[in-house]
Amino acid sequence: MKDVKKVCSNGFNIEKLERNLSSFAFISLRTALKAYFSTYRSIKDNFIRFNSLESQDESEWIYSTEYVSQYAEAIVHFQHFMELVYKEILRNNNITFYDALNKLCKLFEDKKIDSKYKFLTEKKNIDTLSQLNRLRNSIWHQGTFILHYKELDVFIGKYLLPIIIQITNLPDYEKNMGKWKYKSLCTEIDPIIEIAKECSKGNFDFGKAAFLKELGRSAYENPLSSHRSFAKRITKRAKKIAESEVEDLYPWDQFAKDHCINNCPVCGVSSLVTYEDTWEDIDEDGNYESSTYSWYIKCYSCSLELDYGGLKNPKEYDYNLPDYWYSYDY
Repeated sequence: MKDVKKVCSNGFNIEKLERNLSSFAFISLRTALKAYFSTYRSIKDNFIRFNSLESQDESEWIYSTEYVSQYAEAIVHFQHFMELVYKEILRNNNITFYDALNKLCKLFEDKKIDSKYKFLTEKKNIDTLSQLNRLRNSIWHQGTFILHYKELDVFIGKYLLPIIIQITNLPDYEKNMGKWKYKSLCTEIDPIIEIAKECSKGNFDFGKAAFLKELGRSAYENPLSSHRSFAKRITKRAKKIAESEVEDLYPWDQFAKDHCINNCPVCGVSSLVTYEDTWEDIDEDGNYESSTYSWYIKCYSCSLELDYGGLKNPKEYDYNLPDYWYSYDY
């Protein structure tokens, strides 16, 4: 049996694959974005409570292990992405993050580095990246500090994503788009751009950011983007599952069958099932009252899932999509 040293020396140099440092950087970026987008899903069942609680301290009991896991993965990989980008710009793999940051600023001051990187040395961006490194270290070394859900949206959406958008738009890195970004949504909404835009507002809508995060998460899960040769088979299977689900839910309700399956805003497949429930009551005069309402949607192709709690209809977020939340009386 091989000893541990031999096992860990049996690998290859990534340069043999004609890939460079940025390949690892953008793999980390992809991992970070997927984890960040998943933070809504991790607290989805309790999302409405975050907006009703008076203080953040009161909400700490709501956080799940899944939120902590997704938070840690997002922060660690966002920092890793930035560190590798800095090191690639400097062509130096043996310096720490802070060394790289300080060296980049000094080189720009001395006019020894391309002006296209100027934005990385702006004070607001230096402050943001310094805080990112601090948050990463608090996970890596102490493992005791976690940002609250809303603060995570502010930090990533308002401060970090604009830097990442600028980096990924640089000519040097445009070729890496396929390594880190989801394929275009069928609605042409770009969750990264939209989250950064929404979070730049003074008092932004956390529900809208949550809606966009779930679009982004499911965009990464969209099977049609990675298995194009099997697209017809995947689409057919997803539609069949959705139809079967609706048949099981509403076996005698043709009206429900006709309107409870829609096209998904992410993958475009007609496999987005709307789940309904009915409220019934009898008033003081003995009159019977009944109201049916939607409370949950799920796509059986790309896995998009949204709960009514805390979210508005897409049109209220200025997106031309159907109303997912509705009610009607019998």
